[in-house]
Amino acid sequence: MDVMQMVKDIFEKYNFQKIDFFVIIGNPIEQQYDRLIQKYGGRIVGTRKRHVMLPDGKLYDEKMYEILQEDYLNKRYGKDTG
Repeated sequence: MDVMQMVKDIFEKYNFQKIDFFVIIGNPIEQQYDRLIQKYGGRIVGTRKRHVMLPDGKLYDEKMYEILQEDYLNKRYGKDTG
């Protein structure tokens, strides 16, 4: 619920136009992020291979997401702002 409120505040209260965020592929939160962007009209922008080194010394792939304000509003309220 906190994440949903944060997304709402970012777009509706602070009028941001876009949110970008990343996850290390394989992190348990990745599935929740995938559902979040589906719910709010976001998309997976791409993956960066062997991009992040964690404390274990291994390189991991990173997935990038984005949600645009107009897509969020359209998905949440059925408003087409474009």
